[in-house]
Amino acid sequence: MNGQPTLKTSRLELRPFCSNDIALVAELANDEQLSLNLRSFGFPYTVDDARQWIQTLEKEWENGQSTVFGVCVRETEDKREPTLVGATLVGAIGIVLDRQSNRGELGYWIGRSYWGQGIATEAGKSILDFAFGQLCLNKLTAECLTRNPASSRVLEKLGMVQEGFFAKHFRKRESDDYCDVQAFGLLRRAWNERK
Repeated sequence: MNGQPTLKTSRLELRPFCSNDIALVAELANDEQLSLNLRSFGFPYTVDDARQWIQTLEKEWENGQSTVFGVCVRETEDKREPTLVGATLVGAIGIVLDRQSNRGELGYWIGRSYWGQGIATEAGKSILDFAFGQLCLNKLTAECLTRNPASSRVLEKLGMVQEGFFAKHFRKRESDDYCDVQAFGLLRRAWNERK
């Protein structure tokens, strides 16, 4: 595959991760409340965890396994004059690819201090366009823990439809914390109709 692109929205930049992001990813992800709602993150989340994760991303892109973007909020000097002066990394969004079925599974996380600002929804819309427009996927799926209603609202805002419910489907950590999971999906046909 060619190099992973950078995607832009009115206020976000979705870009590949790099080694300069390791410390900030560790800082954002080392949050017990964030970890409780994610299947892939443990707590505590260390600099070594961030380094190992970031080091796998480029190879996964090259091998067609996944595409993961750093979600950055673009900053300007003056709201009236949109001169870009930088972008702050606030989370991640990506797709695990299943090329055999021409399908992908959407996943995302946003650092807690950036919750409630519509960032995940805005990034998600850009990823849907990328998934169906550039990657030409037939379907995008996503799962979220039912105890995280904010995540299910994001998926609904993206036009994804709940396709299933799995009771006590996911075990968080090595404990008796078995979580209910909602499964969502969106077909390329439905995305095309919305466009």
